[in-house]
Amino acid sequence: MAENPADTHVPYLDVGPVHAIGECWFQSPEDYQRYIESAVRKAWFEHGKTFIGQLKPFVTETLV
Repeated sequence: MAENPADTHVPYLDVGPVHAIGECWFQSPEDYQRYIESAVRKAWFEHGKTFIGQLKPFVTETLV
């Protein structure tokens, strides 16, 4: 991916660089576009707004 999508990453953690939180990978740009336009994704995104601020971040160790 050349850049992060503007509407699918919510910068709410104040814990340095975070590389993946529920990261999604798609086989093609068409699959990604279908996901972005999905009513199910939009519903889950709205649902997430109701509790996302209550989640406690966790920090992991760097793997070597």
